[in-house]
Amino acid sequence: MEEVRIGLFIDYENLAIGAREDLKMVFDFGPIADALASRGRVVVRRAYADWAHFEVDRQMLTENHVELIEIPQRRGAVRKNAADIKMAVDAVELAFERDYVTTFVICTGDSDFSPLVHKLRELNKQVIGVGLKASTSKLLPPACDEFLFYENLDGVDIPHAQARVIKRGVTAEDKPQVKDLDALDGMISRTLSGMLRSGDNEVRSSQVKRALLRKDSTFSESDYGFRSFGELMRNLAERGVVRLDGSERQGDPVVSFPEEGRGEVK
Repeated sequence: MEEVRIGLFIDYENLAIGAREDLKMVFDFGPIADALASRGRVVVRRAYADWAHFEVDRQMLTENHVELIEIPQRRGAVRKNAADIKMAVDAVELAFERDYVTTFVICTGDSDFSPLVHKLRELNKQVIGVGLKASTSKLLPPACDEFLFYENLDGVDIPHAQARVIKRGVTAEDKPQVKDLDALDGMISRTLSGMLRSGDNEVRSSQVKRALLRKDSTFSESDYGFRSFGELMRNLAERGVVRLDGSERQGDPVVSFPEEGRGEVK
């Protein structure tokens, strides 16, 4: 299988200010780096900001081998627009000049980057977005192939959530909200049924995940209480929603409906 090569572009002001104001914490690049490491090799890492406003963050990003692109604040100029334009131009330029970069990760919640996402996908590039829930425009996630919310990434510890647990112990309102499993059963069953009807003789677990992301780029198994998609699929198999055959590739089993069981959920 050909190695996935990733170009990472960070609208740093958007993420750093969002983390500070919405999550009451300092933005940490580590969880993003870890999430991308499982998806491929990051060959370009660039962050855009007026770094005079983020002196403390510079060292953290440099230690993670992120190239810092300076967007200085000039009198009479709009710094935010300058950063957006520079980042968009650099991303499109990379798409044309480096054919081996197959995936672009755009870290921002700003809907102004939607045209960039559309252009990259038009150029046959996969686009993954990363942003914070409270500061991400509703227009941006549907434009991406996949969208990761920063709060859901492994390694992100939200301070005020920890403080509530220490002070009162875990209560019902402190626990993360887990989405309805019945809705999940129906969504996976309808997706699998459609793939089988389309003529796919063999549907793998990874193909089901990609199909779900095409329907909803924000889909994440963690929203349903699972640590991985494989764990989610095993749960469905145990409850008779699907059948897994892992005789050939244990990590990516063939998915079908059981001969006896719930089958497609309406």
